[in-house]
Amino acid sequence: MTKIKRIKTVIAGLLTILMAVLLILLPEAMPVIVFFIGVYLLMFGIHLLGFYSKLARDMVGGKFIMYFGFIMLNLGVFTITMADKHKAIVILYLLILLGVAGGVDVFRGIEEKRNADKLWFTNFAWGITEILLAILPVVYGFRSDGGEKVVIVVFALVLIYKGVWKIVDGFKKSAIIYTG
Repeated sequence: MTKIKRIKTVIAGLLTILMAVLLILLPEAMPVIVFFIGVYLLMFGIHLLGFYSKLARDMVGGKFIMYFGFIMLNLGVFTITMADKHKAIVILYLLILLGVAGGVDVFRGIEEKRNADKLWFTNFAWGITEILLAILPVVYGFRSDGGEKVVIVVFALVLIYKGVWKIVDGFKKSAIIYTG
């Protein structure tokens, strides 16, 4: 990872933590935070499609990058349009996204286990945790008074976790591969 990429990763982690803290302290700021999440997904989708058109078109798995780019682009547009909707709908949408991200982490952990990676259990366990964190607030949170606050805090805690991992990834040493 280059120094600029490391700096970008650390800044992205800090911004994620900042959004989560803002979400905990000011739950009424959720439309703004959801808007920024949508803009991030939109920019990520555009980035992936640009990467596909420049480099990944002839790569193995290039079509996957193109499809993933379209999905992220659509999720970004949908998230931006959801920002000003009713709070319960937005929370449910964010929990669905959290559950899908957990499913992806579970499948990533299974794939890492097949490839005999030593750290496969980390992704697998976090994926299961994300799925549970997406289901439990719906079951518990909307049944009690102040349930929206519980769901918002759970989502914010997941954002803090992801932000911390982005910061750790920014400082982690990467493998240098020499060819030739």
